[in-house]
Amino acid sequence: AGYYSPGTVTVSGLTNGATSQTACAAGTWQNETGQSSCKDAEAGYYSPGTAAFSATLGWANATAQIPCEAGTYQDETGKDDCKQPSNGYYSPGTVGGLNVDSSVTTVASSADGTPCPEGTYSSYTALNTSADSVSCSVAAAGYSSPGTYDLNGVTYPATSQTACVAGTWQNDTGQFSCKNAESGYYSPGTVTVSGITTPANSQTACAAGTYSNYVATTPSGVRASCTDSATGYYSPGTVGGTGVNSSVTTLATSDIPCPAGTYGATAGASSCTDSAAGHYSLGTTTLNGVTYLAWYDVQCAAGTWQNETGQSSCKDADAGYYSPGTTTTHTPAISQTPCAAGKYQ
Repeated sequence: AGYYSPGTVTVSGLTNGATSQTACAAGTWQNETGQSSCKDAEAGYYSPGTAAFSATLGWANATAQIPCEAGTYQDETGKDDCKQPSNGYYSPGTVGGLNVDSSVTTVASSADGTPCPEGTYSSYTALNTSADSVSCSVAAAGYSSPGTYDLNGVTYPATSQTACVAGTWQNDTGQFSCKNAESGYYSPGTVTVSGITTPANSQTACAAGTYSNYVATTPSGVRASCTDSATGYYSPGTVGGTGVNSSVTTLATSDIPCPAGTYGATAGASSCTDSAAGHYSLGTTTLNGVTYLAWYDVQCAAGTWQNETGQSSCKDADAGYYSPGTTTTHTPAISQTPCAAGKYQ
C-alpha cells in the first residue's frame, strides 16, 4: 500500500523489468497491495504522495487521501494540497478533516469554496491562514451584505460589508440590507468623519422644530434629515429627539398649524408664540381651500383693546370709554381710556 508496480513490460522491443515498487506520486494514493497504479485524490481531498509522506509527515506511505482541513477546499482531482477560498467565499472543510467541525457532513469540492450567504462577506490576503476562512464574517450593525450571488450569469462576490447609506439604518448584525428611516425619524447613514466611523445602528428622532413624513416610495436620500416646520406652524419633534420636551410622547410626522391666539414668525419653531397684549391672532387657518398663515400677531384696531396675551381677538371699548387701538408706533392698546370731561361715548 502506498506503492504500485506496472509489472515487467516490453515496449518497442525494450523490456523494463519490475525490480522494485514505485512510490505513489504527489496527488495520488493507494490503500491496497499488489496494484499496478495509484489512485488520484478525489475532489475535496488531497495527497502529498508517498515520498512526501515519508519526508515531511513521517508516515510510511500514501495509503489514504486526506480530507481538506477547515478553511480549505479542492475542486480538482489528483492534487497534493487544498486551496484557500476566494474572496466572498468560505469553506468548512471536508468531513473528517483537520479542525473540521463535527457537524460537517459534506465534501469541500465547490469551485472557489462556498459562497458567503446573505448578511456575510469575506476578504483574504496572503497573511490569512485557513483558520480565517472557515466561515464568512458577519455584517456589523450599521452595515449590510447581500452575500455572494449570481445575476444574469455574473457572479458578485461579497468581499466587504456595505455601510448603510444616508436615510437608512440597521440595528441587527448579519443582515441582507439596511432599513429605511421611518416617518418621524431620519438617519444620516453610517458616516466616517476625521477617521472616526459612526455606524447607523438606530434611526434618529426628529428634533424639536422638525418633522418627517415618508411613503413607501420615498427615496432613502430624502430620509436623511427632518424638515423644519414652516412659518405659521410648529413641531414639538419626536419623543426622545434633541430639544424635545419630556412631555412629548408622539411622532413628529407633520408640522402643526399655530392655534388661535398664537403665531409663528420663523421656520423651525418647536412652539408658537402667544400674541402680545394689544394684539391678537386668528392662528393659521384654512378657508375655502386657502391657508392663511399666522406669521405675526395683528394690532388691535381703533376702538378695540386687549390686556391679555394669547388672544384670538381684541375687545371693543365700552360705552364711556375709547381706544385709539395699537398705533403704528407700536404703543399697544392694553387698556381702554375713560372719556375726558365734556365728552361722551
